[in-house]
Amino acid sequence: MNSLRPTRLADVLGQKPLLEALNINIVSAKSRATCIDHALLYGPPGTGKTTVANAISNEMGSSLQVANGANLRAIKTLIPYVMRIEENSVLFIDEIHRMTPLVEEFLYPIMEDFKLDMATESKDLQGETISIDIPRFTLVGATTEYGSLSKPLIDRFKHKYTLSLYSVEELLSILRVSAESINVPMSDDAFRLVAATSRGTPRIANAALEWLRDYHIAKGVPKLSRGDVEAAMSIKGIDSEGMTGMDREYLNILTKYGKPMGIETIVSVSGLDRNTVEGIIEPWLLQKGKIIKTSKGRIVT
Repeated sequence: MNSLRPTRLADVLGQKPLLEALNINIVSAKSRATCIDHALLYGPPGTGKTTVANAISNEMGSSLQVANGANLRAIKTLIPYVMRIEENSVLFIDEIHRMTPLVEEFLYPIMEDFKLDMATESKDLQGETISIDIPRFTLVGATTEYGSLSKPLIDRFKHKYTLSLYSVEELLSILRVSAESINVPMSDDAFRLVAATSRGTPRIANAALEWLRDYHIAKGVPKLSRGDVEAAMSIKGIDSEGMTGMDREYLNILTKYGKPMGIETIVSVSGLDRNTVEGIIEPWLLQKGKIIKTSKGRIVT
């Protein structure tokens, strides 16, 4: 587990509506000596979905299993997780939208009825289905592509929570806590620059901070100033606005095209994959007002 990742809900900064609702769910579930209902977490990469799932497990005092939907391609890949489920435990499936339809349908009775339905292979019972009771548990699904999920799967999650990008002030609070944890001395201006260039994402902010720790140690800088941060980030190809090489390439393509450009054309011309464009590059550029989306495509503002 990442040492900078909070382990309890009280330590998670930002996402106040989600945390308030989750605290209500958890207090109620614990008072009833049961687990919370299945929960779906949706939000951009790096906004804390894995952190929240881990915190739910810790708050409930239960065991946690972590799976990735990209690896759940066949029923046999899911069964080991199901067989290890304990009473009131948490099964976290990241990138749940990447499960195959076959695995998804197999999961329905497990989520809904806490039963594992399996076809028998014995000669006497060949072709029959047996049901195995599964302990009550919480499935926490995480996705960056809510629209890719089927309605039957969405409907089986009683709780649906959205994680949004963080404000600069929220990132400042996170950075100050993280900097103290890994001993990175910085000026207020330096902190603010890192927060402003972290694309509203704690994962990016903490990764930048770890890079600045290495810069601080390697260069022997007693306390990092704004200028030190700019110099360190420029080595990584990140400018004072937080723009990366991919961002600049994306904007250059739109600028040269000179008219609204569809996502398929952008992907084809840039060589970038669609998930990177839509999940990483565009949310921040939209937030910064660098681009807008129209019915005809993307344009530079």
